[in-house]
Amino acid sequence: MTLIKFGAQADEELLEEIRALADKENAKLYAIINEAFKDLLDKRKQAKPRKAVMGHFAESLADYDSLYKKLAK
Repeated sequence: MTLIKFGAQADEELLEEIRALADKENAKLYAIINEAFKDLLDKRKQAKPRKAVMGHFAESLADYDSLYKKLAK
């Protein structure tokens, strides 16, 4: 793993909590931040379907509910 230095801004209280967590776990700050980045990316990859998609699904279900039930048998 190659580490790249970059600058960022963070909420003061949030950063203090992250630093405290790193101290408590005897971990480097960058390790905690990298873990948070990975968790965020995983969470976003598993995001819920968009509202428009779910709207179309609901319309389809309303229009073709009886057909879907017959096909399921």
